[in-house]
Amino acid sequence: MNVVGNSLLKILPVGFVFLLVLGAIQHVEAQQQSLVEVDKEGVMRLLKSGEEAAFFGVNYSPPFAHSYRTTNRLGEIHKKVIDQDTYHFTRLGFDGFRLHAWDTEISDSLGHLVENEHLDLLDYKLAKLKQRGIKVVLTPITYYDNGYPEPPTETDGFANYISKEEAPENPDFWPVIKQYLKEFMSHKNPYTGLTYQEDPNIIAIEIDNEPTHSGSQDSLTNYINMLTDHLRDNGLEKPIFYNIAQNPSMAEGVMNANIDGTTFQWYPGGLVGGKEITKNYLPYIDEYSIPFADKEAFKTKAQMVYEFDSADFLKPYTYPAMARSFREAGFQWATQFAYDPMAMGHVNTDYRTHYLNMAYTPAKAVSMKIASAAFHQLDRNKSYGRYPQNNMFGDFEVNHEKGLSQLNADTAFFYSNDTETAPKDAQALKHIAGVGNSSVVSYDGTGAYFLDKISDGIWRLEVMPDAIQIRDPFDVVSLDKWLTWIDWKRHKMIIDLPNLGNQFHLKGINTGNDQKMTASNGSFAVSPGAYLVYRDEQTENLPANDYKMGSIRINEFVAPPETDSEPMVRHDSPTSVRSDKSISIKAKAAALKDGDKVSLVVQNGWQTKDIPMEKASAYSYEATIPADDLYPGTVTYWITIDQENKTLTFPGGHEGHPGDWDYYHDRQYSMEVYETDAAIALFDATDGITEVNYAFETWNSENGVEVVSSDQAGQRALQVFAGDDLTKDNETLGWNFILGDKLEHVTQSVDQSDLFAVKAKTGEEAGNLKAIVVLQDGTSYSAEIESSNEFETSKVPFSEFKQDPMMLLPRPYPTFLPLWFKAEVDGTLNPTDIEEIQFMFVPADENEVVKENTSFAIESVWIEKAKN
Repeated sequence: MNVVGNSLLKILPVGFVFLLVLGAIQHVEAQQQSLVEVDKEGVMRLLKSGEEAAFFGVNYSPPFAHSYRTTNRLGEIHKKVIDQDTYHFTRLGFDGFRLHAWDTEISDSLGHLVENEHLDLLDYKLAKLKQRGIKVVLTPITYYDNGYPEPPTETDGFANYISKEEAPENPDFWPVIKQYLKEFMSHKNPYTGLTYQEDPNIIAIEIDNEPTHSGSQDSLTNYINMLTDHLRDNGLEKPIFYNIAQNPSMAEGVMNANIDGTTFQWYPGGLVGGKEITKNYLPYIDEYSIPFADKEAFKTKAQMVYEFDSADFLKPYTYPAMARSFREAGFQWATQFAYDPMAMGHVNTDYRTHYLNMAYTPAKAVSMKIASAAFHQLDRNKSYGRYPQNNMFGDFEVNHEKGLSQLNADTAFFYSNDTETAPKDAQALKHIAGVGNSSVVSYDGTGAYFLDKISDGIWRLEVMPDAIQIRDPFDVVSLDKWLTWIDWKRHKMIIDLPNLGNQFHLKGINTGNDQKMTASNGSFAVSPGAYLVYRDEQTENLPANDYKMGSIRINEFVAPPETDSEPMVRHDSPTSVRSDKSISIKAKAAALKDGDKVSLVVQNGWQTKDIPMEKASAYSYEATIPADDLYPGTVTYWITIDQENKTLTFPGGHEGHPGDWDYYHDRQYSMEVYETDAAIALFDATDGITEVNYAFETWNSENGVEVVSSDQAGQRALQVFAGDDLTKDNETLGWNFILGDKLEHVTQSVDQSDLFAVKAKTGEEAGNLKAIVVLQDGTSYSAEIESSNEFETSKVPFSEFKQDPMMLLPRPYPTFLPLWFKAEVDGTLNPTDIEEIQFMFVPADENEVVKENTSFAIESVWIEKAKN
């Protein structure tokens, strides 16, 4: 016992003792710069317990650039936007956040930090994350302007003359960079009272966002060490990370530096494809292979994924599989890029190739919640086998056919789509999150919902409004082009939980929600909001509205307002149908009013024929075109919405009816109708070239793609050529084309087809073509096609195709990831299941690389039935 210390405390005033204690706490927090450290084995550990650390979350950038400017344009309040989204981060189970600062907006030309609104919003964001318990990795430098996706605005920052390419090469720039790093890390956040360097909630620093390096490995090591030493000399004790994946040829120089960890990205199917990817994505995310993982210098570093996404993809099953692959590879931090601010979620203009928001992409958001749970629960470095065996891992499952990811644990049951799986133990459940229907919650709406147990017989229910995606969010975007509609409809919900029984009550608790309901047989009608759900006997034991569950107040609720617009329709025409089979036409319709009628209008000779569309679910409508109205050739049609005073016709939303004598709009839906025994077209260079992905670099290289004339008048061919020898393991002279729904509605014709046909030619180099067909289950089959330097038609029986690896196209980032993939399962080639075709050049000597000037051209591809 410290007698002197205790005696002193007895005679000091109480207020002074409080100040002493408060000052001591702040001093301890300031002294402990981070909550983690990296040990000698390269493992990031919590300082307090010594346990392995794991953090999962998102990137997000409203303090800067386009997000900042768009928030202004939309008339939104920046700090309110940050508050809203930070609540949703917590709701989705995130505990990691990464942001690369736009140095050009918060610095001057000499590297001095500039106090302005951008910096204030960054400070505010960091403070709000800290309140929610979400840990931060900051990347101080980008060297970017602030332009993407629009032109940049004028700034004073040093990035106006220092580029990421020149920064490591020009010593004259280094004092400016050092000055900025020093002032950035020593900046005191007025909302926390701590500098970025002192704040333990900022657990690590990644010096530079996606740097560019060349030269020698030693020069790179020296450059990184210079910056690291500068940060350490100025008092930084947090772990320091540096990007190793952006310049894989310089990996040795990075791993030999005096850093604590290295950072990676993962975009498995490329970026900015311009349209939604619909194929089976699981082969792309089967494994994250690091080619230098066996290097001793690498093993001593902690590993972080600073950015990842299944870009241009909407189905909600990829994120948990990516989390599984990250943990298998040894990562302890992963943050998706990038979460859309809710204020911008309807337009997706920040980064159009990414689309994630709890309100606007509810199924993907729940899938991210599942992924966060997986990242924290799965053991680091543990493998669950290869695809498709690894579709089930621990308590988790992903299913591309159902568009489903789910967590089924003892106390938690999360699902991103309808599921037939029963929870392990419904009596033990404490947390439910879902979209769609399950055995414990049935819901007619399209928004996400969350059920969390507060105590016996008392639960919290949160229901988000409906999200109706009307346009492809990965197409060209604009602030004037709405993509997803929000609807605050009241829907039927049924909860079947033993802890609640069949008769229970609901009480609205968020601001403005004074609803009170009683469920009958577990069924009730619910509007978006937050509710207490409770049994009769718990009425007197309900918590106050400001009661906290973790870092969430139970009365918190954030959602965008309802979309106020004219009705809108989303419909994707079937590509190919048969003339002897009726076809079901499906569409989504949003913003309809009571009494509105949806109809299908088919061009029938010189007249039109109206067919009523029936409501299939909340926003889905269906109608059937009978076979009698399907003639070989092109069938055109429209979808109309009849309102009280007018008719709207889609595509276009034009007033009037297509059958009106003065309806002059020339847009319509169309589909190709085939006779029963007709050949089915798979690819035609005349109109399919824009959707081809290549297995070689088409930028910064001599390789080429061109459209050439075929030997038939009016026909074109897609020609590819090697401008240099293709010597890399992860590139070859090849391409792919995703079929979409080309075969979905002509399965009987495809079943009767037994020949794969292609019209093609090769160049002067000796060799043949290899055709690869990829099935929906991820298996692939190939056959070699003899070819010459003249266009010829080759027909190969499907019986000659053998199981073989496929190319993973589009190519991923980082570029060192494998080109080839083969599913570890024996399969059978069923032509109706083909979803992708691929072609590549095979040199006469298969041991040789594809040489300079090698080329091949393809005019068309189809399948047909062999003639007897």
